Amino acid sequence: MSRGKVSVLALALAGALSLTAVSMPAAFAASPSAGAQVKVAAAPQANNDGFTIDADGVLVSYTGTATDVRIPEGVTEISSNAFTNAQLTSVWIPASVRAIDDSAFAGQPLTQVTFQDEDAHPSQLETIGDRAFTYTALESVTLPRSVKTVGQETFSDMEKLRSVHIGANVEEDGLFAAFARTPLLESIEVDAANLNYQSLDGVLYAQGGTHLATYPQAKNKGGAYAVAEGTSTIDEGAFSS
Repeated sequence: MSRGKVSVLALALAGALSLTAVSMPAAFAASPSAGAQVKVAAAPQANNDGFTIDADGVLVSYTGTATDVRIPEGVTEISSNAFTNAQLTSVWIPASVRAIDDSAFAGQPLTQVTFQDEDAHPSQLETIGDRAFTYTALESVTLPRSVKTVGQETFSDMEKLRSVHIGANVEEDGLFAAFARTPLLESIEVDAANLNYQSLDGVLYAQGGTHLATYPQAKNKGGAYAVAEGTSTIDEGAFSS
C-alpha cells in the first residue's frame, strides 16, 4: 500500500469521535508511516455560560440565553454563525481574539460591541470576515488598531449605522463594499497613522486621495459632492444606496 493510501486510511479512522488514537497493524510495517499514531483532538466542550469552545480556543457556538454576553478571555477565534440562535444586544470581546469569521454576529440585534481596553490589553484581532456584522443594530463602529483585513459587506445592511472609525493597520483594498446599504451612515473616519486609507471630510479614500472607496450614504443627502481633485479611481458601489 502506498504512503498516500496509509495516510488517507489513518485520517479516515481518526475522524471517528470515539477514538483518541489510531495505531497501524503489522501489515503496514513497510510503510513510512509505520508505528505512527494519529492523535484526535478533544471534542469541543460547553461551559456553564453556554459557550462551546474547542481545544484551540475557537468559540464554536453559543447556546446560552443571555443577551448581554462576555466572551471568555483566551478565546482566539469566533467561528462562522457562532451566535445563529442567540438574540444578542451587547457583546464584550477579549483581546485574545485574533479572528471573527464570516457571519459570526450576522442578524443579531446588537446595539453595542465592546473590545477589551486596548491600552491595558493590546488587541490581537487582525481579521473580520465577510458579513460578520451585517444586519445588526449598531449605530457606530470603532475597529481596534490591530485589524488588518475586513471582509466584503462586513458592515452592510445596518440600518442604524451612523459613524465608523477605521484603525491604523487596515490593509490596502481591505474595505471593498464593507459598508453597503447603510442608509444613515454620515462619516467614515480613519486613524491618522493608517498608511493605506484616509478620510477626506468623512469620505473614505485610499491614501493619497486618488482612489475613492466609499461615500457615506447619508452625507449631504440630496445635495452635491465634488470628488477630490486628482481622483482617478472610484470603487464599484462607492455611491450605492
